[in-house]
Amino acid sequence: MVFWCFDFGSYMIDVSIYIEETKKALLSHSSETDWNVIERCIEFSKKVHKEHLRLNGDSFFIHSVEIALIVAKELRLDWATIGAAYLHDVMEYDSTIEREFLEKEFGLEIAKIVDGFTTLSKTSYQSKDESRAAGFRKMIQISTLDDMRILFLKLADRVHNMRTLKYLPKDKQLQKALETKELYAPIAHKLGLYKIKSELEDLAFKFLDFENYRKIANFLDEKKEQRDTFISETISELKNILETLSLKGRVDGRAKHIYSIYEKMVRANKQFNELYDITAFRVITTKKEDCYLVLGEIHSFYKAIPGRFKDYISMPKSNNYQSLHTAVVSKTGKVIEIQIRTEEMHLIAENGFAAHWAYKAKKSAETKEQTQINTLKKIVKHWIQEEIENQEKNPSDLDKSFNNQNRDIESDISDEIVNREIYVFTPGGDVIILPEGATVLDFAYAIHTNLGNQCSGATINGSIAPLRQKLKSGQVVSITKSSNQKPKAEWLEFVVTSRARSKIASIVNQEERDQAKQLGLSVLEKECSKFGLNFNKLIKDNSLEERAKTTRYANLTGIAIAIGYGKLDVKEILEKLIPESKDALLKKREQEEETRFARFLKKFSKKASDSKSGVIIDGLENIMIRFAKCCNPIPNEAIIGYISIGVGVTIHKKNCVNVENFDLERVVPAFWQNEGAFRPIIIDIHGSNKVGLLSEITKVISKMELNIESITSSKETESNTVGIMLTILVSDIEMLKKIKAKITKIPGILYVDFRRTV
Repeated sequence: MVFWCFDFGSYMIDVSIYIEETKKALLSHSSETDWNVIERCIEFSKKVHKEHLRLNGDSFFIHSVEIALIVAKELRLDWATIGAAYLHDVMEYDSTIEREFLEKEFGLEIAKIVDGFTTLSKTSYQSKDESRAAGFRKMIQISTLDDMRILFLKLADRVHNMRTLKYLPKDKQLQKALETKELYAPIAHKLGLYKIKSELEDLAFKFLDFENYRKIANFLDEKKEQRDTFISETISELKNILETLSLKGRVDGRAKHIYSIYEKMVRANKQFNELYDITAFRVITTKKEDCYLVLGEIHSFYKAIPGRFKDYISMPKSNNYQSLHTAVVSKTGKVIEIQIRTEEMHLIAENGFAAHWAYKAKKSAETKEQTQINTLKKIVKHWIQEEIENQEKNPSDLDKSFNNQNRDIESDISDEIVNREIYVFTPGGDVIILPEGATVLDFAYAIHTNLGNQCSGATINGSIAPLRQKLKSGQVVSITKSSNQKPKAEWLEFVVTSRARSKIASIVNQEERDQAKQLGLSVLEKECSKFGLNFNKLIKDNSLEERAKTTRYANLTGIAIAIGYGKLDVKEILEKLIPESKDALLKKREQEEETRFARFLKKFSKKASDSKSGVIIDGLENIMIRFAKCCNPIPNEAIIGYISIGVGVTIHKKNCVNVENFDLERVVPAFWQNEGAFRPIIIDIHGSNKVGLLSEITKVISKMELNIESITSSKETESNTVGIMLTILVSDIEMLKKIKAKITKIPGILYVDFRRTV
């Protein structure tokens, strides 16, 4: 082994210790052959930096040695990245060294990483005003990297620079600390490098706000003995839980890092001594299923805090982070935050995507590596998109910060950036990627057009869901289809994907067009018959088609469609198609229509004493009344009447979605005649399958002196729940709200909803 010692006046640095540690870390997941290449990198770096000193007096070679140690030991990266760490700044300090030379001497991988690092390092800023622009430019560069190991190496370089930041002038300290806080710490967080992220945040905080940093550090020192005792006791309790379950594993506990404590103080507007959850614990198991066993036992031993449980194992974060998070109250009343995960999950939690290269020799899949790199790029691009959106909200800053070249780059990148996405599963386990806000119907169309067209419903995680139900990541969706189903115009009101919208609109528009055409032709035929003309004969001899060409519709089909859509008055167009005046016949037709309407009123009238609807129609007496199926009004809701030929008067809610399409001449005022009118409503109840649940529900209904028209129930064996549907008669909407509130309070009830029926 070669030993290097450097003499800097009053002290000596034995770099051989660092190099030996680096080698030991590398050989735990690589081969001896790789180290031979690295030794050549070390010799070359030593030669290049022979006369280069940092401000703290160290040789730049020492800087390279320490970065290589971070890369090997803390990030656990591969031999090529370690070799590049020793050479990371040789191109910067010797302009005669080019990529081709490095590739010839040390191989393609090392040369590529060093060259990329050098390019990335050239972006800098000179003043505070340029900081955001420089940071943004650097993020754009990161998103275009061919090899994300360049980024890991840059983070290692930044960690060591921050550890030695005190030797720089004050203005440089603040500049580097700000860049670290706003750019490099967030990048480390995005990539799952939580240990690196925490150190960078603390070091940046120390230089940006030393007063608060010192206060929190002092507080932690003062409470150290008390905190250590609490950590030791809690670790013992958690170890006992592992022993109770006869599981292998380990437990550790620590105080949270300084900057995270500061953020918590600011967020909660509290002083240090008011915080109760400044410690965190980890339980590391050997198997994934053991994590859930430990979680259950922890919740039995301690009191769980509602709303603080997160399952990142079944739903990992975008950077592959997996863990169970929970917060509980200890026996002494202190809040404890606990993370539960396996050893492999822990490695990824500590080293994020960098952990991939630690296993490259074992799992070796070139495709897997490219997938990881693409995922990393997507993460950074997502972040860039957020920055673009933030800048768009404040265009003045954008104008100050970016020149035209930056705008061009921003435009190119944003074209490639994907929208916010959710990941939903088919019953077979396939992943369907959809935008946030996507519905069941969007999911169906994403699988196949025919499945979307015939989609009649779905189940989400085994529970029935409507077509408009918005989906969330991790849900398993099964589509129900029916051959009788076809796309409807109202579907366009809630689908969000362009695929679904275009497929629905295409079919709906064509169907509406066909229907409008048939309706228009039918109206034309009837109008022609009023004038004693044979419509079919006019079509066969092409006379109507020829006259249609003189209009702006060009042909008879266009005219028929316009009539069907209500965009064209049939009387007006017939005057052009049939020039002869028929005023007398038109007048006669209007008289006949009035007579027919009078017969309609007589046919559907009845004695007021026979009415049970409880509704009075203004201006009409003894008229047949029915309630609209679309909105089914409840007594005391605002209502209107709509005269339907051949039916009578249909009662709608005033805010019914169909009202805006009504012919105003057929709308009549309506109001409830008296109190005591009842309407049927279905109460939909979902609850635990426990003895006596139905009895408690019916008891509530009986106490309110209401009649139950029908009861149906269904049991869901897998979830041990039961669904109950009650049809009851209610007199007004307020009564319905009271029923819902009372049933909801019954123990075991999961949810209560109601829907109108007829």
